Amino acid sequence: MEEEASQEDVIFQNGSPANLMVDAGTDSDDANHRGNDNHTEPAVLDQDGEDSDKIGYQPGTNFEEVTREDFTLLDGDDDQGSSEEELLLGAEDTYTVEEAIDSCGFGWFQVKISCIAGVLFMADAFEIIILSVLADQLHCEWQLSLPQKAFITTIVFVGYLFGASIFGSWSDKYGRKRIVEISAAWILYFGILSSFAPTLIWMYVARFCVGVGLGGVTQVYPLYAEFLPSVSRGRTLALMQVFWVIGVLAIVSMSAIIIPRFGWRVLVFVAALPQLGFLVLVRNVPESPMFQVVSGQRRLAERTLREVARYNRKTLPQGHLTIKFVSESRGTIKDLFRTRQMAFSSVLLFFIWFVIAFSYYGIVLLSTEVFSTGNICSAFVEEHEDCFDNCQVLDSAGYIQLITTSSSEFLSIIIVLTTVDLFGRKKCLVITLMLLAIFFSLLNACVPLGLITTIVFIIRGLSSILFTIIYIYTTEIYPTHIRSVGLGTCSSMARFGPITSPFFAQVLLSYSPRFTVSCYVGLACLAAIAVLLLPYETKGAKLKSSATLGNTS
Repeated sequence: MEEEASQEDVIFQNGSPANLMVDAGTDSDDANHRGNDNHTEPAVLDQDGEDSDKIGYQPGTNFEEVTREDFTLLDGDDDQGSSEEELLLGAEDTYTVEEAIDSCGFGWFQVKISCIAGVLFMADAFEIIILSVLADQLHCEWQLSLPQKAFITTIVFVGYLFGASIFGSWSDKYGRKRIVEISAAWILYFGILSSFAPTLIWMYVARFCVGVGLGGVTQVYPLYAEFLPSVSRGRTLALMQVFWVIGVLAIVSMSAIIIPRFGWRVLVFVAALPQLGFLVLVRNVPESPMFQVVSGQRRLAERTLREVARYNRKTLPQGHLTIKFVSESRGTIKDLFRTRQMAFSSVLLFFIWFVIAFSYYGIVLLSTEVFSTGNICSAFVEEHEDCFDNCQVLDSAGYIQLITTSSSEFLSIIIVLTTVDLFGRKKCLVITLMLLAIFFSLLNACVPLGLITTIVFIIRGLSSILFTIIYIYTTEIYPTHIRSVGLGTCSSMARFGPITSPFFAQVLLSYSPRFTVSCYVGLACLAAIAVLLLPYETKGAKLKSSATLGNTS
């Protein structure tokens, strides 16, 4: 930036000029002098009175709350065509939140928040996987019709759609941590309330509210990811799925022990309690420094970064914290259809996400139905009348088979970590979807239960692999300004999978098992074709920051 005047005129994105000073109450000559390399400032102690150098804090950092008027605008790099304007504190040495997190690396702080976030992942698995067992029990105990039984699962994911939309927007306004806390408390309350539901209507209302809370706790993903260094972010997020699998195995094991002895109400009550454990532990997790920065809380962001550095025994970069104001407006759903190619890719991704979710939750529900009847070809033996004398639920052998097939998701994590960067995202998606179709079709064969268990084991693993890979691909294909809205919209489209799948896996299955399985096979094949039509492979690509979609090296 040229220093030809004592103060600079800058133009914000709204076109209005403003004279920006480095610090309120100082003239422009003082501001220019502060940027001099030879200028020194006395050492500063943090607010706790500790020597700041010991915890990675550099002298000269100003802890006052800052606004746009407290910064000096620095010109961007014209050669890169950057669409961002950086408003920096008046010092030549500056760093961003991302640079600070990267300099701290993956250490004990990340281990701590990984374990705390993992508790919530397990708690979410409790509330979702319990649906297959709960619907089975209520079907017999309350003598529900098949559509009523299926709607117990559907209503939760309808609530999920509402919660993801409402809490997602509040998260950007009030903070990730606060919304996650509210959502966890919400699930705890309505989860416990579900165990006391006297009628089906009350159960529907309570489980809908649980679904709303589940949509809100998804904000733990950005809260957690924004504390991870970029070099290990992708692999760490994939490894966090281990906590989900542990939750799946735990709730199925608890069902096998609790339901025969105490009934489903005790199980539903106990399944809500991990949310309480998370609420106690999350007090040790600070708010995301990225949220603190963009909301104007620079002092709190500095404090959070110093805490990360202290835990990891690292030092923060030299200089002052950089705050970036992006001149380009935040993305909207309309931006996903700005160009023909972007619209085409978005529609394909919506369909692929739907099929993957439809298949995953379908096999979860199908496995319960199959293991309770003993064979896919016997799933229609129940008469379609108001007679429940021969109503079948899972026995001890069925629970063991359910635990065995659920454990395949452990193997899926290892497969993703070793293949997705080797073969590429699209190729892995196509191969996995075709394998999914093949093994789904094998369910139509009237084979012994032992072989059915092996087939379901493989399908559960393949479905889990697909979820992980499509999440990675979607994150990489969209440019920065619409990446969040693109991923969020795809995730919302995926919710229609578990909303509709119960009516196939629990209702249609009882009328025509072969046609039901054929629907899953056909959709998997169509999804594989959709992946082939996607225009880009994102393996090895840099994340796009401009308003274009695709792969660049």
